[in-house]
Amino acid sequence: MNTAMLAMIHLCVQVRNKTLIVPSKSRLFSANEDEENSQIKLSHSSSLTPRSYWDFDAKYFWEWTDFLSYLEFLATFTATIGIFMFFCIEVVFIVESIGFLAVFIEAMLGAPQFYRNLRKKSTLGMSKKMVFLWTLGDVFKTAYYILREAPTQFWICGILQVVIDLLILLQVLVYRITPSPVKLLLKGESHTS
Repeated sequence: MNTAMLAMIHLCVQVRNKTLIVPSKSRLFSANEDEENSQIKLSHSSSLTPRSYWDFDAKYFWEWTDFLSYLEFLATFTATIGIFMFFCIEVVFIVESIGFLAVFIEAMLGAPQFYRNLRKKSTLGMSKKMVFLWTLGDVFKTAYYILREAPTQFWICGILQVVIDLLILLQVLVYRITPSPVKLLLKGESHTS
């Protein structure tokens, strides 16, 4: 699964860099200014200060322009959390909190799709089959957690996941009935409100 995720990130970074009409500023994780300038081939000399791990703009955090920077961040994050967990393994509250956070993050995977649909008032371009299969998988997973009497955080987050999936499926129905400005524009109709 991790290999597939890394391959997808690599592909996304490559495609994004090739499809930019106007090249954007390179967003590197740990390169100093000389390496960055040589990478984006700036023709003028600049006197910018070197970058460090803490010198980043949070709004561009997920806009990787360099796959190696993503790998550096992933290795740093993994090592940091690994060392933290090594020293805190006996502290039940911390271990349980990290476990809940992991399950909660997984439960919220559908939330960005729900929010995107809500903002655009459309599910155009979203695979309805994919969401239906998400829902089936999440229902079975949650039922398994409940039947096997898994720790509470598993079935609570499973129920949250199913609710988000059902809300996305509800959006499919609602936005099919109510045409969005995007759909009207694609059909060539004018939309005034």
